Amino acid sequence: MQNKNLQNRLYQQKERKIIVDKKVLIISGSPRRKGNSDTLCDEFMRGAVDGGNAAEKVFLRDCKIHYCLGCGVCNSTHKCVQNDDMASILEKMVNADVIVMATPVYFYTMDGQMKTLIDRTVPRYGEIRDKDFYFIVAAADTQASMMERTIEGFRGFTQDCLPGAREKGIIYGTGAWQVGDMERSPEMKMDLIHISEPTRLRRISNAVFCLKKKKKKNEDTPSGIHTSVTASAVVKTQSRAQQN
Repeated sequence: MQNKNLQNRLYQQKERKIIVDKKVLIISGSPRRKGNSDTLCDEFMRGAVDGGNAAEKVFLRDCKIHYCLGCGVCNSTHKCVQNDDMASILEKMVNADVIVMATPVYFYTMDGQMKTLIDRTVPRYGEIRDKDFYFIVAAADTQASMMERTIEGFRGFTQDCLPGAREKGIIYGTGAWQVGDMERSPEMKMDLIHISEPTRLRRISNAVFCLKKKKKKNEDTPSGIHTSVTASAVVKTQSRAQQN
């Protein structure tokens, strides 16, 4: 039902010809449909659409993406010799304003699906410039600090390889092992999910985000991220954010 409502909002947005703020591309690396990191992707997408943005999710399990051959042909042609789904995904990455990269944490690093995608960006990675990046990670470990190796993998790709990449926020889903752990947690529990900037950690009650244009300076959250939560949780979320 949630996905159907999301599709309806996207359709209404298209029919009314609403001018969207940003093009948001969400790349879900989970091999489990409706897994915990994939669930957080859906929540991010819901918030992005509610905020007036055009959002699309790519579920890598549904895509045919071969391993990089390391042949080097693309260094001169800027086109991969392999004929699979990577070319269309790469085009989406080049055209997006915001890119969300999501992965479960396997052995304290990103999963193979996400790493393969990163390796295959070689033909056009220089064109993925001036993008805002958000990272989503979910793990059975209860300590967000234990996911930093995974985040550093993302940073190696974005900060060290992509021109003008800006890290805007990280969503950590901790203590999540089985499919549905995120959904079953009341309001996506405070101790399960939090978002951080590179220099600040804040907890929120629901991983729903609206990427909105800045209005007045004093109306913005410190990171420029507008957190959109259930009405009953707004006050609680704001007070918790101030305490952390």
